[in-house]
Amino acid sequence: MHEMSIAQSIVELAEEQARSRHSEAVEELELEIGRLAGVELHTLDFALESAVKGSLLEHASIVRHIIDGEGISHQVITERFLKPGMIAVHHDAHACLFAALGVTLFPLGGGLIEPLAMESLALICAPTVRINFHGKLRPGVAARDVQMYLLRTIGPSGALNACLELGGNGLINLSMDDRMTICNQTMFVGAKTAVCEQDENTAAYLKKFGIQWDKFYAPDPDAEYERVYDIDLSAITPMLLVPPIPSQTASVQEYLGRPVQQGLVGSCASGRMDDFRQVLEILRGRHVKREFRLVCVPSSIKIQEELCESGMMAELIRC
Repeated sequence: MHEMSIAQSIVELAEEQARSRHSEAVEELELEIGRLAGVELHTLDFALESAVKGSLLEHASIVRHIIDGEGISHQVITERFLKPGMIAVHHDAHACLFAALGVTLFPLGGGLIEPLAMESLALICAPTVRINFHGKLRPGVAARDVQMYLLRTIGPSGALNACLELGGNGLINLSMDDRMTICNQTMFVGAKTAVCEQDENTAAYLKKFGIQWDKFYAPDPDAEYERVYDIDLSAITPMLLVPPIPSQTASVQEYLGRPVQQGLVGSCASGRMDDFRQVLEILRGRHVKREFRLVCVPSSIKIQEELCESGMMAELIRC
């Protein structure tokens, strides 16, 4: 068997855990990584490291109760349940933002009925496409620009049905909020899922939520990849997507002077602290034009509280 990427390493770890932990409470999940392996299925059980018994539907009800009213589900899950090396399943492909924490997500999409009805799920570990980031972003360039540059560079099928593995010596220059935004958008290059290497930024993020963590997962030095791309972060400039095609990217320079009536800072892709900091870097000391409507929606109650405690919420209101 060839050397393994991060996602394959996590799957192998899950296989070992499934053999050793409270097997009577765990359903078997089959994953093909060259052979079929039993991996525990109950996402809540896996995330909370508990031996709670019951059906998957009952576990889903517990998760719904915990995060109800707390924000966008996959943002709240990153704040409460995740650690590097986990496997997760979620109905929304945008939950690939879990990858920023070194968590391998399998989005269910239209396959949600299968695990609810059968309490088991067959998945295939996708081939891996490696993205090596180098350098650092210029001032005024954001994570959404990185995602659009990646889309322009490798195309909407550049990682078709693959796992996008993000690393390289420039990764350290991307904040956790940056990484979540980039991972959140991986389906636009055709990827099924994603996973990031972890570093001191990962540890600092986890510590913010009371988790001490120093075990990180990395690919083997001679891991095999379907394709490898090198991205120079310093070469990226502000970009935008041009309707109606989600893969049609353009430089902001091409649209300077064009009237804009409304802007949104929010959603699971861009409703975190770094996004609002970037807004205030532009608006501080200025006011939004009367004809323009700016909508700001924090992705979770936790982020909203942080905005209030830092004074940033008051600044945004005054703009």
